[in-house]
Amino acid sequence: LALTVNGLLYKLGILKVRSLSCPVVSIGNITWGGTGKTPIVEYVSRFYLNRRKVPLILMRGYGSDENKQLAKQLPDAKFGIGPERYREGEKALKAHAADVAILDDGFQHWKLKRDLDIISINVLNPFGNHWLIPRGILREPVSSLKRASIIVLTDVNMMPRKELETLKEKIHSLSPKAEFIEAYREPLYFYRPESRERIQVGRLHGHRVTAFSGIGTPRSFQMLLNQIGLRTVRNFEYSDHHCYTNQELQEIVYVKEVSESQEVITTEKDFYRCEK
Repeated sequence: LALTVNGLLYKLGILKVRSLSCPVVSIGNITWGGTGKTPIVEYVSRFYLNRRKVPLILMRGYGSDENKQLAKQLPDAKFGIGPERYREGEKALKAHAADVAILDDGFQHWKLKRDLDIISINVLNPFGNHWLIPRGILREPVSSLKRASIIVLTDVNMMPRKELETLKEKIHSLSPKAEFIEAYREPLYFYRPESRERIQVGRLHGHRVTAFSGIGTPRSFQMLLNQIGLRTVRNFEYSDHHCYTNQELQEIVYVKEVSESQEVITTEKDFYRCEK
């Protein structure tokens, strides 16, 4: 009810929607994490960079791992970080010229007018138990998908085609005007931080590994490792944006040693939370 009233207040103009001086592309979701949103932000940013356009990425700043990851991958992009995205956008645009603003996690950010709404949905767990947070994983009702311009379905290669088509029909009934894009994760290489070495994926085929991750849908990471032929001896799963303690990291190293695993593997996002 609160979500409905909040949206209605903006639609009626009682609460003010602000506009930036450049087009705004929003990338978000309707669930609590695990939809592959960050790679889409990076992809869309590169789309503009490759066309010699400067993207301004507006982020809340709560997930410092995502900030570090995107800043590392997109050195030519501009950033505005803070909960008040309009204010951060205005401040950034005064300091740097930008051709487009990319609103990270912006589907529920009514305060800022956007020209395109991109929504990501992980097909492995699209809507949870259909309840809103805290009883479920939904940030707003599934009916809100009608506001989407583009819907990106992620991890489509990990679901049988028949089930995927059934899910697409269900989502299409909720958002008949949206365009669909199917996406899947594919590892490009492994990266060894100490030596800054990039290792081809095939070189670790059949290796015994210990894995850990604190992402929205950790099961997809486990399935991906199995898909590329790694033998996961132990997989540690934590909540999204988990802040690792020394004790937890020492336990991971201990398990790696006693299980005679050949490597410890984690995600890029998790790496930025425990670089040392």
